[in-house]
Amino acid sequence: DGDGDGDDDASAPSTSAAKKRTTSSILSAIAAWFQNLFASIGLCSRRRKPLTKTQRERLRALIDRAAIPYDATNVAHAESLRDLWKVAFPMRDLPGMKCEEWKEMGWQGVDPATDFRAGGLLSLQNLVWFAKKQNKVFKRLMRKTDGARSDWEYPFAACGVNVTHALVELLQLRDDTKKTKTSSSSNAEEEEDAAGDDASSSVPKRTTAAAAAFAELLATDPDAFENMYVTFFETLDAEWLSQEATYMEFNVVMKATTKKVKAALEKVGRRRDGGSVARVRQKLGLQ
Repeated sequence: DGDGDGDDDASAPSTSAAKKRTTSSILSAIAAWFQNLFASIGLCSRRRKPLTKTQRERLRALIDRAAIPYDATNVAHAESLRDLWKVAFPMRDLPGMKCEEWKEMGWQGVDPATDFRAGGLLSLQNLVWFAKKQNKVFKRLMRKTDGARSDWEYPFAACGVNVTHALVELLQLRDDTKKTKTSSSSNAEEEEDAAGDDASSSVPKRTTAAAAAFAELLATDPDAFENMYVTFFETLDAEWLSQEATYMEFNVVMKATTKKVKAALEKVGRRRDGGSVARVRQKLGLQ
């Protein structure tokens, strides 16, 4: 009997610990449930889920693309620019890489290469994607067919470069960690600290609700950035018309558009299912 009593006494601490773990798990689940509930009605931010391998890979690819400058001497870059002309003006030959005709697309001078500084190669890729994948919207915005237009309109193509730049900044697609690849363990630890919760793929940590919401869009939409690019562009054009703006108010319109897109992303990011670009467009009043 004494041995049996000893066994009961020994099992008491483990039973107590198990109860504490169960209670802690229940409380954590309740707290998470209430946080999701409050987030769904906009009272707080939703808990961020760890990024999947697919999300990390797509974010890394975007960050790498955003870091590439446009190089007029690069054959592939120049060919992409010619491709943009072909899609925008399929019935017309391009007179040359430097010509007055580029202004008809909304470049600020005879050489589009001088307008790419803010957006780099990614901005050209965005315009080409836009022209190919959503050609009707592309031509509608390029030709300024909506609403009463200003006598001094924003230049369409150059604006597209600014849209890319604004999105890259808003969605935190700059790699500011300045990591160097070495085999030393100390550097590896520094990289992990810099990358935060996404260290396994060297993706900089998302510190804003808008950037976190965008990362969730990438889980199901490989073209989320391009679709957000078109969404931003359409919102900008609508804001331009709403303000009855002229070229001198371009920066004001850009800031107002960025604010609206940011707010829409944040709202969609509070959804339990992570949302979609379609829901972002709905929040912005776009079809």
